[in-house]
Amino acid sequence: MSLYIFGDSITNGNYGIGYKEYLSEHYVTKGYDGATLGKILTFSHAHLRKIEHNNVKIVYQGGANDLLFTYFSHFSNGWSSYIKKKEAIEDSIEQWKISIEKKVKTIQTTYPSFTLYLCTIAIEASFSHSEIMSLTVEYNKAIKEIAAHLSIGVVDLFASFSSLLEDKVVGDYIAPGEDSLRLDAKYINKDEDKAASLSESRNLVLSVDGLHPNKKGATCIAKTIMDEVFI
Repeated sequence: MSLYIFGDSITNGNYGIGYKEYLSEHYVTKGYDGATLGKILTFSHAHLRKIEHNNVKIVYQGGANDLLFTYFSHFSNGWSSYIKKKEAIEDSIEQWKISIEKKVKTIQTTYPSFTLYLCTIAIEASFSHSEIMSLTVEYNKAIKEIAAHLSIGVVDLFASFSSLLEDKVVGDYIAPGEDSLRLDAKYINKDEDKAASLSESRNLVLSVDGLHPNKKGATCIAKTIMDEVFI
């Protein structure tokens, strides 16, 4: 059995601590920094068409950028110029849901022997910013509805984060822009201790910047994927 995981910067692992190191075995992971879930689904086609065996499970981790682009588009801040470079944001979550479901259905129809999973969105900033949490709940509801309608699996990363953060006071730090991500990445350089130090200085539990995981967040993501996919 083969497992392929497609995702955004959380899967790519350049920021914070990557979770792929904590997967139980070496599986294929492809992460695209700054990619929306729609882009991730589109990008995956080039890899899926090269798979020659049938006993394959495909996990899609994404949606955080969709959510954050929606949230930050209402402000003038360090993310403004970055967001303008990206693809247009859907006017509503319902429109986003229709677009994502269409893309997933295309993959499902093209590769009927593959078992597909969608991950719910899990970022620590949701637990300290009420507006982000509201968007997270709405997007995750849409993700679960897509999965139910298409009869595919769900890897509930949000539920795992919620369990670990229950009764915790989470700092409200969230990366103020793309430059800050680069500076953090340069400092951490994939060092778990440096990532932990940065998290502690910001009163964060599962991430280094409110978005990208530290070791505790990374192990949570990896374990949840393994538990859901190999039950």
